[in-house]
Amino acid sequence: MLWFLKRVWNFMMRKKTRAVIMFLVTDILLNLMDIITDTMTAVELMKSGDYMWSIQTILWMFAPFLVELLLIALINAKEKDGVKKGLKETLINLPLMVPIVNSRLLL
Repeated sequence: MLWFLKRVWNFMMRKKTRAVIMFLVTDILLNLMDIITDTMTAVELMKSGDYMWSIQTILWMFAPFLVELLLIALINAKEKDGVKKGLKETLINLPLMVPIVNSRLLL
């Protein structure tokens, strides 16, 4: 009976380890690399004189935050402390905050 429990435990640990590695890769590393490459692209476009493309790249980086900010402002404006509560949720959508929040969730 003990050997069976050990096998089940080892299988569960491997499954959890696989899940943690997939979470690290998909939710933290890919988001971080996307933000870094978008920033590098915006800088290169700025250096080459394509100011409009550079600004558009930066705007696309901040688009989720701006849309969420607008939604929170529209939805929670009527409530007393709704904007303050919603602002906390909105800050998660800032660039570089998603990998940090996901890292905290992993710990």
